[in-house]
Amino acid sequence: DLVLKFNSEIVTLLINGINRELLAKNKTRDKPILFIASYLRGIILIKALTTAADYKCTTSYYYLRKATRSIIFLATPFRGTSFEDVLIRNQKVSKLLDSIKRSTFNLKALVRKFTRVY
Repeated sequence: DLVLKFNSEIVTLLINGINRELLAKNKTRDKPILFIASYLRGIILIKALTTAADYKCTTSYYYLRKATRSIIFLATPFRGTSFEDVLIRNQKVSKLLDSIKRSTFNLKALVRKFTRVY
């Protein structure tokens, strides 16, 4: 289940996929990127971009940060949400939804780190 891989695998898959596209379509990797992300995808994007920023110039992750020009977030739960209760009634709560259920220390730290980097 991809939802359960949020903390590492899905973020790595996203970063690597974007980097592959940058290399395939633009050999110099300097084509600007505009991201549009909604709801949970916004949190995943923040995690991916802050992870890429952690690696600085030592890896290809640097090119992702360099190419990122704009980001539009639509209904991204930066401070947590209670809306998932409506969406998942009578269903088991996944770890990803649980992580944004309310404003947690991890979510606050992620948003702080993102705003410092970008």
